[in-house]
Amino acid sequence: MRRNSANGDVARSWASTYPALEAGEASVVDPLLGAVLGRPPVSFASRLRELLEIGAEPRKEISGWLDNGRGPAR
Repeated sequence: MRRNSANGDVARSWASTYPALEAGEASVVDPLLGAVLGRPPVSFASRLRELLEIGAEPRKEISGWLDNGRGPAR
């Protein structure tokens, strides 16, 4: 703990993350994300709702996200 305190109180900085997220400080959407994905980004809630509506199998869906269409992750 002494080492963390000497480096700017890491614990206090980390603890402030949650109120900052709640206040929307991480809600910036950079256009680069859409370029990387090759499609407009959607919120997690929207994507989850869509998956539940179509009855997708979560394991297969997550596996597809991880391997990005290139086969199983290694």
